[in-house]
Amino acid sequence: MPDLDTQQKPKIWFYRDYQQFSGGHLKHAHYFRNTQSYPDFSPRICFEKHAAEPPAILQERSELWQGDSIKNWTPEAEDIFFIAGTDWRYLDKQGLAERLNTRINLIQHVRHAHENTELLSYLKRKAIRICVSQEVADAIHDTGIVNGPVIVIPNGVDLKLQATAAIENDSETDKKILIVGYKNQDFASQLSERLGQKNIEYQLNLALRGRADYLEQLDEFGIVLCLPHAEEGFYLPALETMALGKLTITMDCIGNRSFCLPNNNCLVAEYTLESAVACIQNALSLEKSTRNTLRLNGIKTAKTFSMQQETEKYHHLLKNLADLC
Repeated sequence: MPDLDTQQKPKIWFYRDYQQFSGGHLKHAHYFRNTQSYPDFSPRICFEKHAAEPPAILQERSELWQGDSIKNWTPEAEDIFFIAGTDWRYLDKQGLAERLNTRINLIQHVRHAHENTELLSYLKRKAIRICVSQEVADAIHDTGIVNGPVIVIPNGVDLKLQATAAIENDSETDKKILIVGYKNQDFASQLSERLGQKNIEYQLNLALRGRADYLEQLDEFGIVLCLPHAEEGFYLPALETMALGKLTITMDCIGNRSFCLPNNNCLVAEYTLESAVACIQNALSLEKSTRNTLRLNGIKTAKTFSMQQETEKYHHLLKNLADLC
């Protein structure tokens, strides 16, 4: 039970419909934690109820959003609504859409700017918008319909960075290849066939694994090809593999342009089978010094996208809410 002091604080209300792990859910959970660490607000969260809720999903959910959940929102006038994705539906369903409470709207994808979509329509609703990249901010700004201020807070990585000293030591995992292909399974399967024809050994991941299982799998590989959707708002998997000291291969997906720097901290292929195969072959043939430079630069890049920086910028926003409303 929250103490009296916590109960008297203004609340920030969160909502999630959680059915399996995703990067979007992870970042939402980060903002819930960031709110927990801010002294002047008390977060509350409710989850969509489903007929079938496997114990593993409930366990994963409790690990992401730590703390008690509540059945439904019961906001007071001074409370804040934290909205992400299609969470606006919950406000409509609960009859809260007309309430004057301040909204903080987390925007994680450039698709919020796509024409004739549900997400685009929500930009007309008044809110303080947090964009996870400058590319996302530019995309929604260009729609001309955004109602409220737009703040860029780049995603932070919640992983312990690989020790740079470990990069210098040869390892049998350095040239083991993992293809993270759950976001583009058809392309990943076709790429698998091409690599097999060229006798290139690899492991293919087509399943959206739980967070702990995924990170454990990454430990076994030195080269990781992360296949994004054609459009992403940020693309955290590529930054995470850099943080872990992997030689990262990926594709341009708009939202990763600020941190995926071709031939500086990663290899960037065109989104074709030919280019992907060539990039993998290039990665395998690199001199150790070149390979290690890419990996070390990746760690340096990930360091500039720290969770501490994300938290500090969000706390600064909360401190200055009155000026933004």
